[in-house]
Amino acid sequence: MKKKSIIIISSVAGIVILLVVAVFVSNHVPAEIYAVDAIDGQGQWGSISGDVSYPSEMLPFMGVCAESVQGGNMFCTYELVYNPDSLSGYGYELSVPPDSYRVFAHAVSEGNERVGYTGTEYQAYYSDFVTCGLDFNCSSHTPIAVEISRNQHLQDIDPTDWYAI
Repeated sequence: MKKKSIIIISSVAGIVILLVVAVFVSNHVPAEIYAVDAIDGQGQWGSISGDVSYPSEMLPFMGVCAESVQGGNMFCTYELVYNPDSLSGYGYELSVPPDSYRVFAHAVSEGNERVGYTGTEYQAYYSDFVTCGLDFNCSSHTPIAVEISRNQHLQDIDPTDWYAI
């Protein structure tokens, strides 16, 4: 009887071990399946900030936009931030998902009730001319693409090249 009990207990223990292993194996998901590289939300976005200006005595109503170099995505803000260190007294900050962008400011014509970029507004890019110190000896007005990573903050991206033709 003792031998039968040991065989039964050993068999039951073996079956239990097989069931536990089977449950673990069937519930295990390989890491490559659940390792998501996507941007889950705005909490992982980066931001771009800088100063704004305008070639006039006063700053008109304007927006600042970041347009994806790949096309399709554009993020804009129409809320300028007071910045006493800026020559014009104002700057901007714009949250964007990780990507490569061309940043530009655009004047919104007086009386325009629509807030948004239509593509017909007077524009100023962050360009080679800006990085040359807005020196007229610098002949390149090529927009500079800025790369944003997750949770990165780029400063001094000043879309102030109103002289590009």
